[in-house]
Amino acid sequence: MTAARHLAAVPQLALDETLIEDAELEESLEHRQELKDAASEARADYKLADDEAKAAIEKQELPEGKIIRVGRFRIERKTVAARKVSFETSPGSRVSISMVGGNDD
Repeated sequence: MTAARHLAAVPQLALDETLIEDAELEESLEHRQELKDAASEARADYKLADDEAKAAIEKQELPEGKIIRVGRFRIERKTVAARKVSFETSPGSRVSISMVGGNDD
């Protein structure tokens, strides 16, 4: 009789990956992911609140160049001219962190 083997599948993205076990690094990455998820949720909440506030401002029919105050907020509508934007980047190295089997942005 042969002994039963317990095998666990380890998701692998590519043949050249190396699996390492480093509890401190893994904990750091998990903490990073928690904060990233919270930041993503906060950005979505802010976008919704920003859209609602701007919709409320539109009801004021604020003309160009006019400034109003609401509580501690100063609101001004002004024209923004079109412009061309370009920039250069320096060569370097980039570290990419993503989740195995997850939906990472």
